[in-house]
Amino acid sequence: MSPGAELVNVLGRIAFRVARLIALNCLWAPVNRIFLLQCTEGEIIQNGRLPHGGFGGMRGCVHYIMKKEGALGLFRGCFTEMALSIPTYIAQVTVILFTVRIQQQLVEISRPAAVMLGMAAPGIRVLLTAPIVGSKKNVMGNFAADIVACKGDVATTDDGDDEEEAYLYCSAWETAAEIQKRWGWKGLFFKGVDVDIIAIYTQSLTMQLMGMVIAPKLEEFVEEQFQRPGRKAAALVACTIGVRLVCSFLFQPFQVIRARITLLSTSVRQKQKRNRRFWHHAKDILRQDGITAFWAGLRMRFLLDLGGILLSTLVVH
Repeated sequence: MSPGAELVNVLGRIAFRVARLIALNCLWAPVNRIFLLQCTEGEIIQNGRLPHGGFGGMRGCVHYIMKKEGALGLFRGCFTEMALSIPTYIAQVTVILFTVRIQQQLVEISRPAAVMLGMAAPGIRVLLTAPIVGSKKNVMGNFAADIVACKGDVATTDDGDDEEEAYLYCSAWETAAEIQKRWGWKGLFFKGVDVDIIAIYTQSLTMQLMGMVIAPKLEEFVEEQFQRPGRKAAALVACTIGVRLVCSFLFQPFQVIRARITLLSTSVRQKQKRNRRFWHHAKDILRQDGITAFWAGLRMRFLLDLGGILLSTLVVH
């Protein structure tokens, strides 16, 4: 193959991967935004941007966006998310390689120290990447969860049709500037990082428990009870769905708390305090919306997990 043809081949592969990345992001953008709005619905109501009835479920959320924002509203923040994902990915990979390299060197010096570093590594990675990853979460959390609504508080507005309806933020940069103004640079970079650390350790321990204890037992049970390949595959898929549902149920409260911590308070009735920990926000959510609010968006999360499992099963088989 000539150098020119080889260059064209390489450029073609790069273009294909970029096009695939853009297509996947555009495909998932509406799903991600609706899921985020489901998680933050209670906080949006507290901010006075929605009436107490909320969106009215997934269908109501989609209907609200289509009515107020149009079809393009489903893709709000899509390309900004893609642009910010590049430095986020680079930062995460760099920090992972850095911590792995240090751990390898520690093994030669002190094995217990290397083990301790391995246990602390997930939290350290979250802290080291927080200026990039955390700021992206905070900016996109506010920008994508912003909706077209009355500028005033809907709870104190007599006739919402006469009020001007608009987004709070016109761009991600405006969102970042408002967060920095309200919380400072520390808030922009590190707001919600405590939830991220707790969540990543909870997920890690849960997945290890599932992998070492529950998964082998389920696989052994399926092998004993089902002999036909078709029934065995169906049983394994059913077990996978059940395990995923349990994990979704356990992890969803962290998702909700993280999403609601991120939102800036816009209600004139509500003052947002700085430097509050995640358990303070959890108490507020429990007091304002009840315990079921921690599982807001669980139905959609489960549907996404179910679709992913079925799709991967079809691809493999």
